[in-house]
Amino acid sequence: MLYRLRRVCRRFNDIIIVNWKIFPKPTIGLRIQKCNGTNPYYDDNVVIYIYGDPGCVFPAKLVRIRDIPAAIFPSRVETHLIISKIILDEALLDMLATLDLSKVEEFYFHDIIAIHLENAHERIMKLMEQLESAMVVEFISVDPDYSPSILFPNPQDNSMNYWDAMGFYREDFSNNFVYSRTVRLRGKIRSQETVEYRRNMHHTTNP
Repeated sequence: MLYRLRRVCRRFNDIIIVNWKIFPKPTIGLRIQKCNGTNPYYDDNVVIYIYGDPGCVFPAKLVRIRDIPAAIFPSRVETHLIISKIILDEALLDMLATLDLSKVEEFYFHDIIAIHLENAHERIMKLMEQLESAMVVEFISVDPDYSPSILFPNPQDNSMNYWDAMGFYREDFSNNFVYSRTVRLRGKIRSQETVEYRRNMHHTTNP
């Protein structure tokens, strides 16, 4: 792989670092989860699992949340992104905002421990705008005080039906006790206009 040439000498490393944006990016799947033996309320160390060729040498790494982009450099997350047993907070969403998630096909946020967000719905909508190609998006919480309406309030009328505008439809689990704290979104067969709408929304809110 081209990026392994960084280890040959300092000159190779400098050339690749300077020009990495024009080189093809290796694609990966990524899982981020709480490190065993740590308290997520006080410790932001997580374990990341890298699926794909870049993970052949180091398939798992212990990193801080803010260091995840550097830990997976220069790879791009495409197949799936799974986040498990972590607090949904500003630091996590700020880190995700720095990643290119436009090609992610499946996004799972499982076993949400707690939600520490101001303007939670607005922050989640910005995250959704990054997921231009996602066909499945799922949020599941283990917090008994969690309600899906915190992140995804039900549209009150057609003018607020953001699901259609973003190319998703939401599966209804309101009458299912087991899945009552679950939000699952599935992508529609998207027209080019919908894809362009989502891309423009993302670039407008993230210049």
